[in-house]
Amino acid sequence: MLKKILKITVLFILSFLVSCQMFAPGTEAVDALDATSLYETSAAQVTVAHLQAETAQAMAASETSAAGTAAYATNPIPTLDRTRPLNATPTKVPACDVAAPGTPFDITIRDDTVLKPGESFTKTWRLRNAGSCTWTRLYALVFFSGNPLDAVQIYYLSGEVPPGSMVDLSVDMVAPMRSGSYQSNWILQNEAGELFGIGPNGDAPFWVRIQVMQLVTDTPKPTLTRTPTPVIYMSALVELVNDDQLDLDTKEVNPGSGLADIVYTHLATNSHILTPNNGAGMKLFGAGLPGFNDCKNALVGSTPISFNTILPDIYICYHTNQGLPGCLHLISYDEATGIVKIEFLTWSLP
Repeated sequence: MLKKILKITVLFILSFLVSCQMFAPGTEAVDALDATSLYETSAAQVTVAHLQAETAQAMAASETSAAGTAAYATNPIPTLDRTRPLNATPTKVPACDVAAPGTPFDITIRDDTVLKPGESFTKTWRLRNAGSCTWTRLYALVFFSGNPLDAVQIYYLSGEVPPGSMVDLSVDMVAPMRSGSYQSNWILQNEAGELFGIGPNGDAPFWVRIQVMQLVTDTPKPTLTRTPTPVIYMSALVELVNDDQLDLDTKEVNPGSGLADIVYTHLATNSHILTPNNGAGMKLFGAGLPGFNDCKNALVGSTPISFNTILPDIYICYHTNQGLPGCLHLISYDEATGIVKIEFLTWSLP
C-alpha cells in the first residue's frame, strides 16, 4: 500500500514540474530531469513525512498516557477501610439449668428441728430458677444422698417454672425411730436426667436436717425445783403468742427494746421457734432436766431452735443477756387460742 502511494506521488510531482517548465514564460529550458533521481527524492520526502506523522502520533499517545498517569496519580481509586473495630466484651449467657435459694428458703422444718421418733412431717423448700431454661413438668426433685427419711425419691414438678420464677417443692418424710441427728440431701433433675442444684457452680444439693429425741416414759416427769444451792434467780410459767418476746431475767413479756432474751415464733406449718435475742444464747440439751453446771457450761449460740411438735420432756439450756444460766421447755400449745406455755428457771452465779 505504501509503495502504491509513493508511485502516485512521484508521478504527480513529475507531471507538475513538466507542466511548469512548458508553460513558464521567459524561462530557459532546463536539462531533462533524471527520472530516477526524482523518484528517489520524492520517495525520501514521503518517507520523512510518514516518519514525522508516526512520531507525532507516538508523541500524542505518550502525552495522552502521561496525562492519564498524572490523572491517576492525582485522583487515586479509593480503597476499602480495613480498620477493625475494637473487640466487644462478650455478654455472659446464663447456664441453662441453675437453681438458687428462694425467699425464704426453708418454708418448713428449719435445720435441727426436734422431732419424735417415727413422726411424719413435710419438708418444703422454695427455689428460684436462676438459669436460662424453663423447668418443665419433666423436671424433678430427686433424692441425692444421706438418709432418705422414708421419702419417695423422685417428685416431678406440677407445672412449668420460667427463668426468674420461684417454686415451692415439698417432700413427705418420716423421722427415724432411733434418736440422733439426720440429714437428707436433695437435688434437681432435668429432662435428660442430668442433675443440677444450687451454689456457685450450680451443682450443690440442698437438705433437711432434723434432731430425733426419744421421749422419757419410764421415769416420772421431772419438774423444776427450787433448792437453796445453787440460788434460783428467777423462775416462772408464762404464756406467749406468736412474735411475743420474753425477758428470762425478769419474766416480763414484751419488755421493750434491747431487753428480751428470746422471741417466740409460730409458723402456719405448726413449727414453734425460739430465737435468742440481744446477746442471749441457747443450746438444745435434750431429754431430762439439766442441772446448774449443765447449763452454766453449755456452749450456747445464737442459732434458733425449732420444734415441729411440742415435746414437754425436751429441755433447752440458755444464758441470758446478763450472763445468767438457765433452762426452759415448752409445756403445751393451744391451737384455738394460739397460746404456748413455757416454763423456765434462771440461776444466779455464785
